[in-house]
Amino acid sequence: MSSGTTYCGHISQPNAGLTDTERVGRRRNLPTRHMGLEVSYAGYGQVDIITPPSNNRVRLHTSVAALFEEVEEGFPHCILEGLSSHWEAPYRRVANEGVRVLCRIATSGATGISRPEARTGDPADLADMSRLLPEGYVNLSERHAIAPCLRSVHRTGGLEGDCARTARCVESKGAAGLVMAAEWRDFLEPSGPGRMRISKHGSMLTDAILIADEQHMAEHSDDRSPTQLVNTACLPGIVGEAWAMADWHFGYGFPIGGVVATDVNAGEQGGAISPGGVGFDINCGVRLCSTEMTLDDVDPKALVASLARSVPAGASRKGGVNLNASEIESVLSDGAGAAIDLGWGESRDLAAIESNGRLESSERNVGERALKRGSTALGTLGSGNHFLELQVVDRIVDQYAASAFGLRQGQVTAMIHTGSRGLGHQVCTEHVAAIESKYSRDGDAWHSPEWGIRLADRQLAAAPIHSREGAAYLDAMSAAGNYAFANRSALTQRLREALRAQHGRDGELDVVYDVSHNIAKIEEHRVHGSSCTCCVHRKGATRALGGDHPELAAAFSGVGQPVLVPGDMGTASWVLAGPTSGGNDAFSSSCHGAGRRLSRTAARKSVDSDALIEMLEARGIHVRVKTPNVISEEAPEAYKDVDEVIRLTGEAGLARPVARLRPIAVIKG
Repeated sequence: MSSGTTYCGHISQPNAGLTDTERVGRRRNLPTRHMGLEVSYAGYGQVDIITPPSNNRVRLHTSVAALFEEVEEGFPHCILEGLSSHWEAPYRRVANEGVRVLCRIATSGATGISRPEARTGDPADLADMSRLLPEGYVNLSERHAIAPCLRSVHRTGGLEGDCARTARCVESKGAAGLVMAAEWRDFLEPSGPGRMRISKHGSMLTDAILIADEQHMAEHSDDRSPTQLVNTACLPGIVGEAWAMADWHFGYGFPIGGVVATDVNAGEQGGAISPGGVGFDINCGVRLCSTEMTLDDVDPKALVASLARSVPAGASRKGGVNLNASEIESVLSDGAGAAIDLGWGESRDLAAIESNGRLESSERNVGERALKRGSTALGTLGSGNHFLELQVVDRIVDQYAASAFGLRQGQVTAMIHTGSRGLGHQVCTEHVAAIESKYSRDGDAWHSPEWGIRLADRQLAAAPIHSREGAAYLDAMSAAGNYAFANRSALTQRLREALRAQHGRDGELDVVYDVSHNIAKIEEHRVHGSSCTCCVHRKGATRALGGDHPELAAAFSGVGQPVLVPGDMGTASWVLAGPTSGGNDAFSSSCHGAGRRLSRTAARKSVDSDALIEMLEARGIHVRVKTPNVISEEAPEAYKDVDEVIRLTGEAGLARPVARLRPIAVIKG
């Protein structure tokens, strides 16, 4: 264990006054006040999960099982590295009373990640889990981590009771957080309405543009997101500018809200494709459904109670559709169409789904672990920021577009936000590991000798799109994207069934549109006057196609694509429209939501869940939540002002506002 680090576990604030040597000594005797697992910082961004000195290994086995279930299903932005090949190992290790370090976790960007064989006594069965902590929970430096480590596992009993809640970090002298580079501020200037430009400098290959104005930049001054955007402008083969939509905030590799396109014909193997430019929840997206009902026709409280019983939500796969091998193969191949064939959707929905609910995947080379995770998760909502929300149209801004979209004032609508669940997460995990293995630290950068790529951030690990690794990722990502389309289709059918059960009819529920906002697609664009076949990464961004685009249904001709922008559960969501013709210069892209203002950790610390629910109920917004912590993480104050995000998006010329939707009932995982 290195000195000058941060130690996490059952330790209390008085340790803050100890010297480094005293802390190391204290670390060996961490008190265990509960039967559970200890969390200990091991240096260089690494965290060990320690088994307590107890003879009751059977009871600990249950905690470990719950811990790994939470890790696998509950963190949408984590990687579990090495776990699939050692899946049984943690349980065998629990039975071995000589094992003290159950497994190792490392924050993203950690170096010196080693298998702690000398401390385990059982090197053969070590499950080495790398880069586990969720984005926003840790300071991504190489020598410093910030608690809470696995804070949420007490939801399922992984860390028992106060064990998780009292785990904390104490910084030693010399431990330094990541010093964020802010050189970009010297190159920042306004670039037209709703736009701020960071001019090309350093290793950037092009400029970067943030959808913001000077006031927005001042109010959201975290240097990390623009720094991430600057780093994306270094990707090989990049064309045009690197973009951050108005809801930009810190993410994994790319900022959330990032849009970057690379030329598929650049160099010998094409421009770069980066899993970090898509995210772990592949094809996370939003579907908006309209009904013929008004607020007078429904009892929101009774309806949300019925939906909570019929729509599986939460981190687990409980309640999902069981798929056999041929059925899941069909879903991975045909997406929403396969769901319809299985009775989980209606054929009329397809025209209102991006890409008609199907992405091209010829190989569908999805690993066994991913298939297992997907075999029982179809038709489940998930956790985190995923939701099903009942809304009422409270304002129409563009009557012509609203009519084309089938929206009218006072109408009840439903919005579904979810993605590819554990299957997509596993696909990303495996391909990130394969691509990252080609990189090693080279000074202050990460270098792939095989591809000749240098990157500032390992989380941007990218492969040439025509390389074996790049092509394999694109194909598997598309298959996982098809699963997400099918998942939203199945949830739509559950919604129809709940409406029939509650009202004797489904309210003539129609799909307005279904958009992806975590995806990479091969598209044709004109970039600075020249045609380009591009791989467009949209990480927390949605397409905003013009009304003459051949992919759009006839109903949207001359109007533009519906752009769905969920806000927060206490304020509003928006429907926008792409241009009436042509495309915008951000590769026909727009924002995908309000964007986080507070990290999940900060929100949990500052928001009282019970008081929040009481406040929402008083405002006529009925909430059902599977996991109590989620309600504070998703509080309105945790998000940017969605109306401001829409204003900036409109001023920047990316999309125009059509209708504002007010929430009346919310189901959260």
